Amino acid sequence: MEGSLVFLIVLAGITVVTVVVILIVRSVTLKYNPIQEIEKFINAGEFKKAQELTQKELQKSPTSFVLKYYMGQALEGMQEFSQAASFYEKAAVSATVEGNDEMKPALFLKVANLYKKKHKNEEAIGYYMMVLDKAPQNPKALLDVAEILVETNKTKRAQGFLETLLKIAPNNLKGRYLMAQVGFNNQDYNLCTEHLNFLLSHIPANDPLYPKASLLLADSYLHIKRYEEALPVLEPLIGVPEVSDEAVIKVVETYLAMNQLDKAVNIMNDSIMTISEDHKVELYYLIASGHYKAGDINNALKNWKGAIAIDPGYKDLKGIADQFKLHFENPKLENIFTLDHNVFEEFIYRALKLKNVDQTVKKRSYSVFKTHDVDYIVYRAPFEITFHDLADIETNLHNDFMANLAINIYSLYGFSEEAKGHTVFRKILDVSGDDFLKMINSV
Repeated sequence: MEGSLVFLIVLAGITVVTVVVILIVRSVTLKYNPIQEIEKFINAGEFKKAQELTQKELQKSPTSFVLKYYMGQALEGMQEFSQAASFYEKAAVSATVEGNDEMKPALFLKVANLYKKKHKNEEAIGYYMMVLDKAPQNPKALLDVAEILVETNKTKRAQGFLETLLKIAPNNLKGRYLMAQVGFNNQDYNLCTEHLNFLLSHIPANDPLYPKASLLLADSYLHIKRYEEALPVLEPLIGVPEVSDEAVIKVVETYLAMNQLDKAVNIMNDSIMTISEDHKVELYYLIASGHYKAGDINNALKNWKGAIAIDPGYKDLKGIADQFKLHFENPKLENIFTLDHNVFEEFIYRALKLKNVDQTVKKRSYSVFKTHDVDYIVYRAPFEITFHDLADIETNLHNDFMANLAINIYSLYGFSEEAKGHTVFRKILDVSGDDFLKMINSV
């Protein structure tokens, strides 16, 4: 009995010692396991230490695909993308040698992503295709290769990859956005709006993709003249920092397309102090175009002048500055081209020293002031008087009242050569160019 007890005590002692030894060995093994140390450094963002330790271990195990993979990760973390790609490629070769072909797609994906970061698109696409050759439904490869193709305007090719992606991952919202871009670029606005409406119904308004998708949706509506649907998409974006300026421009464009100039002007007045200089010149230009279309040359000139002050080379501003040089240099011309007919008439009475006017005729581009012996005609369009204009003047003079033998026509730009061939031209006293400006500036 005593012998047995001694044996058990000895056995227990040996067991304790054995367990302690095992724990010590495991502790040492865990503490100094180089793979775990490398992983720990990478997870902590200590890429330089990971790179140095991996380099040391590769000297011992130069064919290890795991070490080459970690070296790629360390170098990627250090922004050494070319070297990182090289080690991922080496890891793929070593994985094949070691019989780990299943690792290849993940490694090729790493290489492809690095080439994508460096904007080496052809190389990136090549590696994405190698991934898809091994794993045809890899969502990351499908999405990334489609993104490159969309960015490089190869949208028809991108569409096939996106269709595959959205079959296996219909809720991939970035894929939806890319498909919408494909539709927009291919002028398939129904496809575009379909995917954007899905996308916008599945993300919150504070998602970074939300404003970009909203702008694209509004653009699609504008292209198919669905202005009433574009406005409620655009207006909430005014004030959203990353897209506010573009939203302002598009809202103004929409109101102008709807012939609602007053609303466009209100948006401009609310935004002009906060919008960037690049967009400010565009805003001035758009509003000027709206006023010009409405026949308001004075407000058009005012806004063109604002645009020219920012960027005289924008679009056709140089040509506009040359065309309307006389207007910019002679501010009293505003009294001739004003839409306020009372201001115009009061100015003309002073300029022509008119006292007894028997009758007036107001037409779109000219006004007639009939006195006892002279018909005074002031042409108010910012162009030369054409043959058609002169024929219209002659007709209206005879229709509205008996024309005087004396007809004076006042205009800034004079008559076209064709108009000078009209028979009535010989009866006219032409006051134009410098003579017209002298009369205007004398008031």
